[in-house]
Amino acid sequence: MVTSTSIGSITWSDHADITLQITLPNMAKTWSWRLNPTLLHNPNIKEAIKDYFDLNKDSVSTKSSLWAAHKTVLRGILITLASNYPGFALLEQTLTELRTLETKLKSNPTPELNVNISKYQNTIKEFMAKDSIKVLQWTWQLYYETSNKADTLLLAHKLKRR
Repeated sequence: MVTSTSIGSITWSDHADITLQITLPNMAKTWSWRLNPTLLHNPNIKEAIKDYFDLNKDSVSTKSSLWAAHKTVLRGILITLASNYPGFALLEQTLTELRTLETKLKSNPTPELNVNISKYQNTIKEFMAKDSIKVLQWTWQLYYETSNKADTLLLAHKLKRR
């Protein structure tokens, strides 16, 4: 259910922020989509951008309309890619396979099992490193956005800890 909508000002750039507040049943926390920068390394993104402009360059009267629509389409593509990312399901599967190999290693130690276990351990380490980088980037962004504002979440959090 839509609670309220608003269009912000465009005083500082050519973009206006749009706010849509909705109430979802059984949802306790508010959520906002944030770009996962690792998705930009996906080769399909460049193709999607090129295809979009090739297909739509003659369909609109102004380039600004084409650009504004492109941002929306690109965001939809990025959300689709993010939702199809295997992420934690792949991690769980890798952990399960690692546990199975470790159990086999205890009963019958072989060099091949050691090599396979090392591969699974490296896969898990890579996943955790990527996840850590993503969390750090979002933390840096939060501190950058709220660093000079006195009424921010960070100030309240710091004061609450005291």
